[in-house]
Amino acid sequence: MRIAVLGVGLIGGSIGLAARARLDAEVACFDPDLELLDRAKELGAIDAAHDSVASAVEGAELVFCAAPVMALPGLVAEALDAASEDCAVTDVGSVKRDVIAALGSDSRFVGGHPLAGAETSGDEGARADLFEGARWYLTPTSSTGGLLYDRVQRAIADLGARPQAIEAETHDRLMATVSHLPHVLANVLVTQAASALSEAAELIRSGEGEAISAWHEQAGDSRRELIETEIAGGPLHELRVRVPNRPGIVAEVALELGRAGVNIEDMALYPAADMTSGAISLYVAGDDEAERAERLVRDLGHDVSRAE
Repeated sequence: MRIAVLGVGLIGGSIGLAARARLDAEVACFDPDLELLDRAKELGAIDAAHDSVASAVEGAELVFCAAPVMALPGLVAEALDAASEDCAVTDVGSVKRDVIAALGSDSRFVGGHPLAGAETSGDEGARADLFEGARWYLTPTSSTGGLLYDRVQRAIADLGARPQAIEAETHDRLMATVSHLPHVLANVLVTQAASALSEAAELIRSGEGEAISAWHEQAGDSRRELIETEIAGGPLHELRVRVPNRPGIVAEVALELGRAGVNIEDMALYPAADMTSGAISLYVAGDDEAERAERLVRDLGHDVSRAE
């Protein structure tokens, strides 16, 4: 598989490393910073460096655009102009509305956003396991080609991430609400540390054993609550959905499940020989989630059966 990565910072470099290690992919790369390209090659993140987007994209089956958010619409447009008709193009931006509004009508483009990062930014923080277990949002539209969407989500899953379809507007509202929460919490902890430590010191100086014990118990209870919130996925179920072959059908099913909070752990497409219809295999973890997925798909008007 030939992959193009446009931009080799933390995310782009990690995609290159993971794609070479996990997909046995040939990774071509473009970045306007020649020094970054040289370091990426030394790091083993790419096979070949290119001096233009068109050169990097040539012959690629999948293109990852990994640039700053404001530069993504232009970069994605350039990649789509250079890519072949059967090449899938995705991005990694944390804001999806603008790029989808500009380019979502192209059947080859699937907006994306991996929820992954590291303490150090830039290519020096790149690593092959950066996406292991990470949620990776995809924002297909009614124009998205089913086979190309499947290629993107399958590659992302093979990189170690957990792809999930979500509407662009929903994604942006979600990110606006929670994206900076860790930074806010860190700032709160720093600014409140003095008063928090003063409270503990006052309790200790008071010598009031019962108050100190209650303080410790409250902290222990909070810790246990956090630990017990871990959720097990449960057994994996395959749902076979029979669908007509029309534009947007994969996005329709994936988004409906995503809106309901049902995660698709994996997906496979099986077009009929005459290409007029086909089947989608959806893999969902947990008995209850599988039942919910069946109901949701039937409500869309599609036949669905569970493969045992």
